[in-house]
Parts: sequence; structure tokens; C-alpha cells
Amino acid sequence: MTELLTPFAPGSHRACRTGLSFPDGEHVTTPRPHETLTIADLPAAFDWGNKGGTNFLTLLKNQHIPTYCGSCWAMATTSALSDRIKIARNAAYPEILLAPQVLINCGGGGTCSGGDPGAAYKYMATQGLPDETCQNYEAVNGKCAPFGLCETCVPGEDPDPFLPGTCSAVTSYSRYFADQYGSVNGGRDTDVSGAKVLVRIHFIIVVIRWTGLAPMGV
Repeated sequence: MTELLTPFAPGSHRACRTGLSFPDGEHVTTPRPHETLTIADLPAAFDWGNKGGTNFLTLLKNQHIPTYCGSCWAMATTSALSDRIKIARNAAYPEILLAPQVLINCGGGGTCSGGDPGAAYKYMATQGLPDETCQNYEAVNGKCAPFGLCETCVPGEDPDPFLPGTCSAVTSYSRYFADQYGSVNGGRDTDVSGAKVLVRIHFIIVVIRWTGLAPMGV
């Protein structure tokens, strides 16, 4: 899946998003959306939440429960990529929700004290992510191995108590990867006709309309 990001927003909560960088540079191998169409052809309105009566957006999340965690960088990137997956699958069941807790557990861009969405996409491109049936959100700085990627638990057996049961790492599970990632306003500053793209919102509209959601600075 391809992912593009907006620049760090002035006034953003810096305890949540520490900046935007790409540790090894952007990874964009195909033309960016605005380079393949004419800006004048953009629709007046477009909503992935109601496209022909179908909602292609995944559910909303709250990073602040069960305790405060400055994980907006992980929530935004996994939610945006989950939306891309839902769009690519034509909203088919079951809905796939990528696990932000794995990014926190495994050094995938930051911690509960903030992080870098660019580094999160690098992790997703190189390591991939499981969905939340593998690793629920806990809002803590957890450990990666052996349980921080994918785990399951079974009830305890006599004489052990029924709860909390016995947990074990799952070693065979599906992972989802980001194929490309980069800045939403990178690339050429012209559309396919050669017209100048002068307004940043044009870049964002094109990304949303043709490829899905773009995570914003928060």
C-alpha cells in the first residue's frame, strides 16, 4: 500500500508527534497522485465515508485509554493504512485494523512519549504489521519479544486459577506492508498538464481522492 504524509503541523502536540523524518529517505517509486491528473478535474466534494452509499473508512480510535499515551503518530499511520486496505478490498468483511501497539512495543517509530510517523512507515515497509486480533492496544511502552508482536491466551487449568490464564506467542500470522511512503507535498509542483500546483490543499485532496486517507499533523 502507498502512503503519503503531511508536514509537521504548527502548534501540534509535540509530546505526541516529535516530528516528521524519513530515516532512509522517502520511498516513492511511482508518480504521485497529483502528477497523474489535472487539478482542474478535481471534484467539488468527495467522502470515502460515503462513496456510493458505502463507508470505506475504518473505525475511530482513542489513544488516551486505558491510560494516556502519546501515540498519535502510531494511531494516525495505522488508521490511514487500515483505510487504504479497506479501500483496496472494496470494504469486504472482515475489517482489518492494523495494530499500533506493535509499533510502540517494537521501536517502530516512537513510544508513548511521542514518535515520528515517517519512521513508523519505514517500519511498516520493512517489517510489516499484524492486525489488532494479534495485539490489542494497551497504551503502554511494552516489550517486543516474545509477546509484543502477536499472542493468544487460554484459561488456566486446575490447580492454576482460571484467570489470567496462560499466554503464548503466536509465530504464524498475517502481516501487512507499506509499499511506498513519502511527503504529501513532495515530487513535482505541477499536475499532468503542467499547471502549477500552488495550494497545499490540492496535494491533500488528490491523495484523499485517488489513494485514500493522508495522516495529518495533530
